[in-house]
Amino acid sequence: MARPRQQVEILSLGTQELHEVLKLTEPPFLVAGEALRQLGYIDDFVRGLGCHSLLIETHYIDRHYMEDYSVFYSRNLYPFENFCRRLHFFTCDQEELHSSLEELRRGARDLPEEDLRARCGEFSRQSYLGFSIIKPLPGSPVGRTVLRPYPEGSNGGVSRRFPCIRYYTVHLGGLALTVRGLAFQQQDVGVSACATTALWSSLQKFQDFEDIGSATPAQITMLASQYALPFGRAMPSEGLSTDQMCQAVRALGVSPNLFQAVDFHTARGYLYSAISSQAAPILILWDSVQDSYHAVVAVGMDVRTSQQSPTNGATAFAEDRASNLVGLYVHDDRIGPYVPAPVNLTKEGLLSLDLPDGPWFLTHILIPMHAKIRLSFSGLREISFRLLEAIQAFRESVLGQVGALSFDPRITPSHLYLKELLTSEPEVTPERVERLWSKVPLPRYVGIVRIEADFLDPIHFLVDCTSTERNVHSLAVLALRTKRDETPHVVKFLADRYDCPVID
Repeated sequence: MARPRQQVEILSLGTQELHEVLKLTEPPFLVAGEALRQLGYIDDFVRGLGCHSLLIETHYIDRHYMEDYSVFYSRNLYPFENFCRRLHFFTCDQEELHSSLEELRRGARDLPEEDLRARCGEFSRQSYLGFSIIKPLPGSPVGRTVLRPYPEGSNGGVSRRFPCIRYYTVHLGGLALTVRGLAFQQQDVGVSACATTALWSSLQKFQDFEDIGSATPAQITMLASQYALPFGRAMPSEGLSTDQMCQAVRALGVSPNLFQAVDFHTARGYLYSAISSQAAPILILWDSVQDSYHAVVAVGMDVRTSQQSPTNGATAFAEDRASNLVGLYVHDDRIGPYVPAPVNLTKEGLLSLDLPDGPWFLTHILIPMHAKIRLSFSGLREISFRLLEAIQAFRESVLGQVGALSFDPRITPSHLYLKELLTSEPEVTPERVERLWSKVPLPRYVGIVRIEADFLDPIHFLVDCTSTERNVHSLAVLALRTKRDETPHVVKFLADRYDCPVID
């Protein structure tokens, strides 16, 4: 019986492409470039992030592939291997990588655990770009892949943001490295097609909020097809219907929130709110030329840094912050992770995404959420409009003034909201955060409507997301600062009208 053998190699990322380094060849019967397209995208992507060296583990057991193997590939006549290779990408060169890992390993013996963790964290921030699992499947080699995204920041009046990423810990020879990203993989059309991989990626982010098991593609496909099999069998997978996708989400103990993209402004508002809420929405797309459907996951977005004039058609005085959304970054299993996708308004009044193979119309948005969230994005946006109408009527009748108001609704776990106030809002004192926490019973998830204007300091109106749209429970009103004279009057008006306390 042959013994499994491990080999660890540190290589310089030179002029050779990744598929040449890995000695991968394309299988027959596929269009040239189809099997290795995603690996080529990853190659270009990590080089663009400054990758200079690779570390390869030649014998790695990946749970997600092992599950696929056990239910599908182990039954093939051809004996596919049950192990993978794992690639790690670093910005430092080959020699520096070797010496840095040696130094960290020596520190594991001499340093206190906290100091070692801090050094590993610093090395990760400085040099580690992420990893990619290479499966022993010639037609679909890219498995679970987590890479650092493009750098966030503003450039040319547009801000790049990635709210839907999370931390992953990678154990490398006894060292714990970390990378922030969202898992991606290539569909194999055996166990998973695009809908399965999109669900799989989105649920990876949901684990950041809730303690659910990490579902594998095989589990998602089986859960989705246990009651409905439009193609006659679960595997090989020929894709999932929207109903099956919702069924798989429910079977995992998560609530599927499905929104129809009825028009450009509504769809853009849902996308902006969902991504701002770190929800990693799944986008159902339609190609009108080929009459085919596709599913991707939105991970980040491009947002204008200057507010646009009102274009949502809801009210003349309401400026929707979502109007600044100009592009998305999506995990597209046909192409790769963090694919830029500009957002466009079509002549039919719909929203389309410009992907490398052309425009795709958005038909539905599927957002996995906690079952306790009953007041979702549609209801929260409606509440936002009602709040702005009330403020505008108050200013006209009582203060004798008019002016445009902007709104920005989102949903977040209450403990993360409190942490956000402590860490990201310097003008909100810790004492005010303590008063909010100690005096207002907060639900597991809180809805936040941020309201601001030229004449008004930013205000957070908090609502209970476990309530319903017809029976909304208002929690509190919080002004982030009170430098403008009108702010206290508006805050008091909202608190009185909606019967909730002011946190001052």
